[in-house]
Amino acid sequence: MMKLFENKNLSDMMKSFQFFNLASLFKKNETITETGNQRKTNNQDFNNKNSRGIHPETAEAMAYYKKGVLKTKAGNYQSAIAYLNKAIEINPDMAQAYFNKGLSYQCLGDHKNAIINFVKTNILDSNNAQAYYHCGVSRLYIGESQEAVTDFSNAIELKARFKVAYYKRGIARFHIKDYKGSIRDFEKAIEIEPRYSMALYNLGVVKKTVGDHSDAIENFDKAIELNKNAHWAYHQRGIAKSILGDITGACLDWAKAAEMGSDISFQLIKRYCNWI
Repeated sequence: MMKLFENKNLSDMMKSFQFFNLASLFKKNETITETGNQRKTNNQDFNNKNSRGIHPETAEAMAYYKKGVLKTKAGNYQSAIAYLNKAIEINPDMAQAYFNKGLSYQCLGDHKNAIINFVKTNILDSNNAQAYYHCGVSRLYIGESQEAVTDFSNAIELKARFKVAYYKRGIARFHIKDYKGSIRDFEKAIEIEPRYSMALYNLGVVKKTVGDHSDAIENFDKAIELNKNAHWAYHQRGIAKSILGDITGACLDWAKAAEMGSDISFQLIKRYCNWI
């Protein structure tokens, strides 16, 4: 079965990570409800340790947490995990520490440990859409597509216009052969972001898989219009054209893809185009 296109470079995902913003804790008069024990504090309390301020152990946990977040952002994931473990040791109810530890494990390619930490995050904070989303991403990487669908659905329930969650759920549904559901998810992602080139491409792949080759070609056309270097879209459009009997058009698309470095397109040219 054709696999849908996914960016395997997890470090690129760091751009979308939503780290807990410690600075927001210290805005004047801003009340914060802490995860887990739901203890409330504010900036005045934090600065006045002789009043009803944060307990010193909580402040120490937050210090380790902040260091862990900075290490995660810097790409030093092992050090980040070490700092976040110290924060959790002091405050086992710190949901965002588990979340950021999950992100670090995810970037290291240790998806099983990433999942453990994202699940723990959502036990402590059931409203964390990002934790559900990233748990789904890691499940996709280890082949747990059905479970990933559930995680992405939970994320979408919390964040209705979560376009990348629709996109990833479309991939997961494709893997479990729920093609109608996959099509709906890619279409929803495109409705939210009409210039979502990878959603357009993958929608074309699903349409081609179910035999809707004309619609598939339209989707590949749109994907290519948005990304002229999408050799994978040229390759797939060539296959769809060949199935519809347009061998000349197919060969032109494969030639374009081969020019961009697609070896499989080059092999198709040798087999079907009589150019080599």
